[in-house]
Amino acid sequence: MNHSVAAFYEEMLHVKAATNVYEMNFYNEYEKVKKVLHAEGELAINNVEINFNSDGEVRQFNYETSYYRDGRDMNAWISLHNGNYQISTHVMDEELEMVNRENFISSPSIYFKALDLHGLKNMVPKGDSYYVSFTNSDAIHLDKNSSLWNIERSGITEKTAVAVTAEDNSETEEETEFEAYHISINTMNAMGAGAYQSDQVRYFIISPELFN
Repeated sequence: MNHSVAAFYEEMLHVKAATNVYEMNFYNEYEKVKKVLHAEGELAINNVEINFNSDGEVRQFNYETSYYRDGRDMNAWISLHNGNYQISTHVMDEELEMVNRENFISSPSIYFKALDLHGLKNMVPKGDSYYVSFTNSDAIHLDKNSSLWNIERSGITEKTAVAVTAEDNSETEEETEFEAYHISINTMNAMGAGAYQSDQVRYFIISPELFN
């Protein structure tokens, strides 16, 4: 195997990244990664993790992706570190294909554009730090520490408990069925000695009008 072919099978790429989520255009950041991967079509991503403090500074931003390139199924791990995306690529093998993908997102551009629409700063409550993730499950677990919101072109609005109950005809109070495109924001508050405690979770439903 010559050096060029070997590099295609496993290589480390670096791309300049934004480091403050309040100033970040998430869709543009996603497109930067997609461009350097030479992906054909949209990436499919898994296990998105965005952790940042109250000032918007990123503590952690990483995800796994699979994509098609030059006739091969590829896999890559993306992690933001010291102002750059570190991207480790591999040709997909049978072991990788068997990995359980609990939060497999086939259209991540929908999620990133939804974050950009009104700005992540307008989506978070008061807190010390935040954890953002994407979900494609039909069910959302609501309790006294969680709330439900809509992301629409006109703005971000909270869904009241009455409205949620009226839309949901199920008898259970713990899980409610909604459209499958969700963004969750978990608020973490400092407890001292570097420890944080989860305070509340906001679930954001991406309106179908934003799918195209």
